[in-house]
Amino acid sequence: MFYASITGQFEKHKSWVYSVDINKQDIVVSASENELLLWNKRKCTDRLVGHTDAIKTVAFSHSGQQIASGSIDKSIKVWSSSDKKTINTLNGHSKGVNKVEFSNADKYIISAGYDDKMLIWDWTNNKVVKELNIKHTNFSINNQDVLAYIDSSCSLILFDLKSLSVIKVVGHFCGSPVFNPQKNIIAIKDSVFTFIDLNSNSVLSTLDIKKENSVCEVSTFKFTPDGQYLVAGIWGGDIEIWDWQKKLLIRTLQGHNLSSVDDFSFNSKNQLISASGDRSLRFWNWNTGDLHMIVGDGLFKAKLNGLLSISILLTLIAGFWALTKNTDNKLSSYILLSILSCWSLGIGLVVYFYKSTLTKYATPIIWTTTVLSGLFFFSVWLSWLALFTVPISLLFCYIKMTTSNDKTKIYFPLIINLVFCGILCSFVTSA
Repeated sequence: MFYASITGQFEKHKSWVYSVDINKQDIVVSASENELLLWNKRKCTDRLVGHTDAIKTVAFSHSGQQIASGSIDKSIKVWSSSDKKTINTLNGHSKGVNKVEFSNADKYIISAGYDDKMLIWDWTNNKVVKELNIKHTNFSINNQDVLAYIDSSCSLILFDLKSLSVIKVVGHFCGSPVFNPQKNIIAIKDSVFTFIDLNSNSVLSTLDIKKENSVCEVSTFKFTPDGQYLVAGIWGGDIEIWDWQKKLLIRTLQGHNLSSVDDFSFNSKNQLISASGDRSLRFWNWNTGDLHMIVGDGLFKAKLNGLLSISILLTLIAGFWALTKNTDNKLSSYILLSILSCWSLGIGLVVYFYKSTLTKYATPIIWTTTVLSGLFFFSVWLSWLALFTVPISLLFCYIKMTTSNDKTKIYFPLIINLVFCGILCSFVTSA
């Protein structure tokens, strides 16, 4: 716990997490209240404070050397990700800023605000080079530096950030546009999703998630990096992954607690990072649906405190019983009690830290130890070994149930081990 505390693993968001982004070094930045938090795996390495109101949006530059943040305080701040200081403050919006993003060459910062303005900034010179009228604060930039947005007349506009000119007007649409990263296709979310082929300016298909799956409204969405699937955050906390071409729900990621999912980002490890109103960042393998890690919600600290309390309590009970039975050598008993305390807590910490790694081995270990427990129970001289195999089986049942969506394979061995555990408890009580 001391190690976790001094390395920033107990740090948590003060409130709602509105936005998240990640750079090529897998450093994560999250926006909550009026501060930015930088995360390296589970560790919070820095807090960047400077805005005077809630930060609604954050984005890394493509080089990873700068961070842009937009706030309800109407300002945009550009930070150095190396020395964690403000490089520049951009003031141009008359209302709060809801989205910021860097152009591909990092020459410009594009910002959209609640004043129905989109500003293109030469951020190094603190200069607005283009002002555009918008209908929705969401926009999207593809890898050719083409900006897609909905203007004040509800037209989908493609704007070239290299020449700072309009390429074409695609058609009359209202909603939030997002480019497909692999195809010349754009998705627009209004009451339904509309998928548009930008080569022909024609509608490929539509998808009504609410009708298809009877869910709450979509709060945010993105394509997966391969462009094959659409990831939608749902009011209520679920994340749905859709095959948008087949109109098929592939899987639902459940974990955020009765809140909205407000933003997504993808890292180099094929993980989806979700930001939510429940104050957490969650790291998912979106291909399998497995939850790998949760940071920023304070739950890690609570679990460690609970683990410490339970470990100490159980060790004290066992140690007290041992001390009452041993009247010859009190010093040896106290030393043994101290070793058991450190051992029980240490095992718990190791399992918690490597839970996502151990989950791939969980099912075979559960079955192996269950079979061994049965063999030990029915033997004469080896029955005491069940004291070790039964807890190991239950421990890996816990790991499997908390890290995987597929729990059906372990219900049967779980029941068997609970029966074995009851038998062991009755033996201990009678002894």
